[in-house]
Amino acid sequence: MGDPRYDLVLAFDLDQEEVALTAEERAAFYAGYGRDPLSKWEQQHFPDLYELY
Repeated sequence: MGDPRYDLVLAFDLDQEEVALTAEERAAFYAGYGRDPLSKWEQQHFPDLYELY
């Protein structure tokens, strides 16, 4: 349940040093997840949106 874009923001949290995927690995993740990559706007605003709750 919920917005899958938030799942993707959590999966690719750039503040986490252990998440250092190559471009190829990211493409494979998105292909497996069945979604297009997030836009810059989505990457920036989804974490803030859900912190309000």
